Amino acid sequence: MSLRRAVVLAAMAALPICDLSAQTLPASIDKVTPELRDVYSQNAAVINALVQTATGTGRSVSERLDAFQQLRLSYPYLVTDVAVTLTKDDNTQLALAGTQALATRVVMMNHSAPPVATMVIPPGDPLAAVLEALRQRLEDNRLEMRAVAAAALTSLNDQAALSKIASLYEGGRLNDQEAVRYFTLARPSAAAGYVEKVLEKGSNAAQSEALTYLAPLPDYRGKIRDQYFLNKQRTEEIRATAARVLAKSDPLFSTYALQVTQDPSAPAEVVKNIYSGVLSKNAEVFDRTQLESFENSVKRTEALRPEVDFGPLRQQLRDIKG
Repeated sequence: MSLRRAVVLAAMAALPICDLSAQTLPASIDKVTPELRDVYSQNAAVINALVQTATGTGRSVSERLDAFQQLRLSYPYLVTDVAVTLTKDDNTQLALAGTQALATRVVMMNHSAPPVATMVIPPGDPLAAVLEALRQRLEDNRLEMRAVAAAALTSLNDQAALSKIASLYEGGRLNDQEAVRYFTLARPSAAAGYVEKVLEKGSNAAQSEALTYLAPLPDYRGKIRDQYFLNKQRTEEIRATAARVLAKSDPLFSTYALQVTQDPSAPAEVVKNIYSGVLSKNAEVFDRTQLESFENSVKRTEALRPEVDFGPLRQQLRDIKG
């Protein structure tokens, strides 16, 4: 007996004794395309058995998961309502299966539709139910559910989701690293303002992620330069991260950064990232004279700052010089 047939028969066995052939499909039949509606109607008993098994609480987790997967494979037009129900299940496996099914639908839509922020979605549209169910999972106590829902919603730059994530973060229900991880999945045009708030008051790890996201944006380079890279009150980790990201994104980085290497109080990681960033950015445009001048600057700093590990930078210079 095939696995598919076994799942269907097991699901049908769970139904109350009645005339299965007389059963009708759920109201969601209207979501089935006209050309497939007859096929779905002819299989109403099987579909109802699978739906009841997947959403019922009297069967094992594996039986419910099998029934749900069979619905997804054979009757995809009727999966959404079942998936929404499963997202609220106390069992993490079942809740995750439902959440992932909804997230997959959203991700697929992301490749063929405009961002949600620009779409007008009628309240009765199936997509509205999908989005709302995913937004509710942002408040789930289980990280697995939050992560799947957030990734799907932010990939659409969903403002309602971004706003909810911000509210949960500000209310202490999400830590800053989780919040910034979700924000940075969205486009800067939708999420930069939220990321900036994490940058201003987050932990070192969260601020580092925020700096990496914001540095390529011209509107934020000045702030990152003055308030984070050049600010001696910032931690070594934050200043070093700012040096790394500005070196990649700011065309004027070398005009102000190399001066910092001459400051005896500049942290070692900051000095390393400045030199490494300047060299990586200019390796292909430095002429012989410029390269020698740069190397001499490194040697002078190395003599004054023996605690700084210049080994990787020296190897980088050797590779460039051939």
